[in-house]
Amino acid sequence: SMQAHAVNGAVAIAIAQIFKLPFQAASLIVLPRILMPVDYGIYAMVDPLISMSILLIDFGISQAVVQSPQLTRGHVTGLFCIQVVVGVCGAALMFLASPLISAFYHEPRAGALAAASSLFLAYAGLVNIPETLMNRQMKFGWLAVISAIGVSFGLLTGVVAAKMGLHYWALTLDYAATCLVNLIGVWLCCGWMPRERPDFSGLLRFFKFGGTVMLSDAASAISRQADSVLIGRYAGPQQLGFYDRGAKLAVVPLQRINQVFQSVLLPILSRMREDGERYRQAYLRMIRQLMLFLSPGTVAVGVTAPVLIPFLLGDRWAASAPILAWLTLSALHRPISMTMNLLFVSQGRARAYLVWSVFSAVTSVLSFIIGLRWGAVGVAAAFALSD
Repeated sequence: SMQAHAVNGAVAIAIAQIFKLPFQAASLIVLPRILMPVDYGIYAMVDPLISMSILLIDFGISQAVVQSPQLTRGHVTGLFCIQVVVGVCGAALMFLASPLISAFYHEPRAGALAAASSLFLAYAGLVNIPETLMNRQMKFGWLAVISAIGVSFGLLTGVVAAKMGLHYWALTLDYAATCLVNLIGVWLCCGWMPRERPDFSGLLRFFKFGGTVMLSDAASAISRQADSVLIGRYAGPQQLGFYDRGAKLAVVPLQRINQVFQSVLLPILSRMREDGERYRQAYLRMIRQLMLFLSPGTVAVGVTAPVLIPFLLGDRWAASAPILAWLTLSALHRPISMTMNLLFVSQGRARAYLVWSVFSAVTSVLSFIIGLRWGAVGVAAAFALSD
């Protein structure tokens, strides 16, 4: 039964990925030919703040719900109500903090973008629980279809906005359109509505497990996002724009693949954890095939970066080439390191996950600080060597 779920889910996601591939490629290649590096830099100043805020709003509840062996409808309604309230409060705080963001980066445009992007936090409160239920129910096919439609609709919105001369706002509108499609699709397909009376008793176990997972995810997010914040603060939006594109080309394909495996394997491995041999074989089979598939391409991208970047993005992005070359070094082992949380969460080892995440965050941030002396390329090189 688990194998059938995994195969069916993988097939549905593979089909959706094939549909999404041209849109994802266009997002990485077409938009940079319309927009300038500084546009990506301004957007990249705000993006880590939004990502971290959404992570805090979720509070690890998504993983706790998927991993939990027992779940009542009253508990789901209670968790949903809490998420909505926290999402709205988070949006209000982000909006009020926008002048501080402008002052931190010495960039008024970043503050305006943060104020508008605060709506994404309210969106997170509305979508987290229904999307988590679909993952728990292994509705991988529906999630893949919704994601594919959202990506395509978002890209079209972003390209039109960029052509209209909206600059960095085009990137925000791209994400907003994707979120809107995802919100509508998830609520139409999850098969649940918050009709029951919320049951807040017994929710502490979700927050105890989820809180530890959230701290671990936050530490991991810091190790991924602190580079953008530091470069934006001390090197400016232009350098951050070059860094952002180089990092995205190195890491985004791996992140997309990782999201697929997280969606499919977390609920399956959570149910296999009592059978150590089946659990071990399922993970090892996946990781071997993933490494075999990705490693040659990663090496090829790193070696050809000085030619690849101008060819794909245009000559004005040539400064991103050494950044991409360095980051492919860390991308070589990413299929393994990105699935660490999958192993820890599915086994219920939240504290071990926290220790590993904090260690990873500390070493990453130290490398960013050391490399910052040599600009964006120095940050990429220091991170690749430390990672």
